[in-house]
Amino acid sequence: MDTISTFHKVFVIHLVMLLGLVYFPHSSGLAVTYYFSELNGNDMRSSAEARHRETPWKSIEKFQEIQAELAPGDSILFECGGNYYGGLELNLSGSAQKPIYLGHYGEGEKPVISGLKKLSGWERHKDGVFKCPIDLMSGELKVVLKDRKPQRMGRFPNANSGNGGYLFFDKVISENSIVDAKLPSGQDWTGADLVMRKNQWIIDIQRVSAHQEDTLTFQKVSGYAPSPKFGYFIQNHMATLDEEGEWYYDPAQRQLFMFFGDKHPDDFHIEVSQIDHLLKTTPVARHLIIDGLAFEGANGDGVHISGNTQVKFLNNDVRFSGSNGIFARDVFSLSIAGCSVDHSYNSGIYLHSGNKRVEISSNLVNHTYLMEGMGKSGDNNGFGIFSISDG
Repeated sequence: MDTISTFHKVFVIHLVMLLGLVYFPHSSGLAVTYYFSELNGNDMRSSAEARHRETPWKSIEKFQEIQAELAPGDSILFECGGNYYGGLELNLSGSAQKPIYLGHYGEGEKPVISGLKKLSGWERHKDGVFKCPIDLMSGELKVVLKDRKPQRMGRFPNANSGNGGYLFFDKVISENSIVDAKLPSGQDWTGADLVMRKNQWIIDIQRVSAHQEDTLTFQKVSGYAPSPKFGYFIQNHMATLDEEGEWYYDPAQRQLFMFFGDKHPDDFHIEVSQIDHLLKTTPVARHLIIDGLAFEGANGDGVHISGNTQVKFLNNDVRFSGSNGIFARDVFSLSIAGCSVDHSYNSGIYLHSGNKRVEISSNLVNHTYLMEGMGKSGDNNGFGIFSISDG
């Protein structure tokens, strides 16, 4: 009887341990995979249910909520073909031997992490110009797509005008003031952006603080002085809207104004970005692999990696970024490989200072800084790949 009792005790102990492995995998060090599906997901499901493809979670908001549950070696997988609205802010850490993995499952197109929203509810503002309300997370709008093609802000003169769409001023009064006697009368450009080429490699975007007759005074944004040898144009003002697709965003009214001429905006698929970054790391994030995802439509950097250790960004697509496609600073051991970086308004891949042991290989960087005045001011902008880091 004692032998049988002992056997039963041992059996029960082993059974409890086995159940612990099944239901409490982190206590035993086993890695866990969580699934997300735009089509079949439900954020009300339990953590245990979300470990199966048949019962996934649904949204980016749920991912942000459960980050604290993740342990080294865990995986987050998004179903292919899905469109997941929101930005991934990574505040999690794996280990050197067990990185945390973000990837995909299923067949079809890469899952899309998107900051884009389709606009509806347009109203006619005046001849050719329609308006639509937008609630931005930040005060600046950069990415507006019409039928999946980036549209630039309205500008004066238009880009297809003479001199490549540039005006040439007569003289420099000071480092932040110019005179152009050829400016049309009757239009006050105060509050608009004056986009000025200072030399062969600098295009500065400067807010007009005062417009008096033929004199424009503007806010200085870099150490480069104006030169009559190079031109300028004006943007970010309602009065510039006169070509199909040109737009102006009024942050006070939270309204997008867009020119359609004799057409109607409902004839097009109009999308705007409402999120600054689609993937952003906090300084505590380390030992991460991001693999096989698509990120599209950020007002700022599409991917912003800063202050981290051992990050692998592999086989991802980054497109329609209002600033840089991929930005990295102060990262130790960074790999960017097999990625497509498309339509970055400033630079494709921008390695700021402090990055160590960086490998960039087998990437396609396309359509970078195609719209002057839509990137950044000052030095070191408008590159396919740029680095001021060593190693």
